[in-house]
Amino acid sequence: MNSWYLIVTCLPSMVCFGWAIWFLLLKEGKDTPQQFLGWFMGVGFILYLVYIPYFLHRIGVFVHLLPVYTAVSLLVYPMYHYYVRLLVEVKEIKVWQRMYLPAVIFGSLIYAIKLWMSPDDLSQIEEFFKGNPHQWYASESVSVLLLMSVYHLSRLVFTFQVIFTLFHNFRLIHRYQKELTSYYSDPENHSLHPLKYILIGLIVTSLYSVVANSIGVPFFLNRPWLLIMPAGMISMLIFFMGYQGNRLSLAQHLLHPEEEPETFSDTELVFSEGFEENFKSKFLGEKIFLVPGIKITTVCELLETNRTYLSVYINKTYQCNFCTLINRLRVQHSLQQLNQDSIGKYSMNYLSERCGFSSLNTFYRTFNKEFGMTPGQYLKLKAEEVADIQGKYQPKNRSDKTGGLC
Repeated sequence: MNSWYLIVTCLPSMVCFGWAIWFLLLKEGKDTPQQFLGWFMGVGFILYLVYIPYFLHRIGVFVHLLPVYTAVSLLVYPMYHYYVRLLVEVKEIKVWQRMYLPAVIFGSLIYAIKLWMSPDDLSQIEEFFKGNPHQWYASESVSVLLLMSVYHLSRLVFTFQVIFTLFHNFRLIHRYQKELTSYYSDPENHSLHPLKYILIGLIVTSLYSVVANSIGVPFFLNRPWLLIMPAGMISMLIFFMGYQGNRLSLAQHLLHPEEEPETFSDTELVFSEGFEENFKSKFLGEKIFLVPGIKITTVCELLETNRTYLSVYINKTYQCNFCTLINRLRVQHSLQQLNQDSIGKYSMNYLSERCGFSSLNTFYRTFNKEFGMTPGQYLKLKAEEVADIQGKYQPKNRSDKTGGLC
């Protein structure tokens, strides 16, 4: 067997193992989601470790590990769903939810049935995983029929878990992203969009696993490149998942329990003149919107009000949310800066930071959305207008007007 084939086969489990060690043992200051991600990576390590004998054509070893494979495969999606909930929800959640039960039930059932099986029965199970999927239907052994029935039922439950996780996690992330713009002035720094791509990647790799189990090892023996592509993709997906998890943290929560706003209708709110004057003098006059990464709770503390009151005021007065107003004021301030001749000495990156933007890309995109052009295009247009004005007042031929006296 080629060494490269062995490396490719072991690569996903090694990447999982590395991240598990990092989050559980090496990383300092880890929070609850990151610690849980470490356990998730540990489960992934076991899952891909069990796959190694399968793709190394040690089917007998894989069959003996079938209870472990069944259990950990049924843990992956519930754990990922719980990890996303840890990032986006405020309320406490119990770790052992109902979706964890199938892993325990099916893993235990397959282990118990396997204890009763004879060597001949195990050989029939091996034939199934070697690429003879209909072999077990003709078996006269009750234990073989029972074990394969339980195994196929576990795959149906696995499919349900995939659908459930796909639907609910996309909904959780979408809700989080929507609320993000009403809480942070720079929502991109707290975005969970990468989790959507990770979820899609998990779905793809799971589909590949189902196909691999269905068609058997002989198919891969003659086509080793079919193993290189998914193994590489899975390894990159796991690395990207660990990288994002290292960046994201519990601090992403939009609200803490003590910050939960009062619940009442927008029509019940009446804005006093004192509040409006306070808003204009402190928020607009002192240009608080230029503070990088400012949150709506910070503004609430400054104005001595609550989040709901301020949010409704912004929505009714400016017809936008907190994030949109902040960025709109920032680009208007940047326009004033661009109209100053001295700004030409500085870079656009300096200007974006001076106006409170966390990144140059956010500055460019917001400016373009507000004014229909980039800051560079605005400067170019401004320079052309100045040149046109100067051209109108510039004498075309001074020698004619002076009569050649000069």
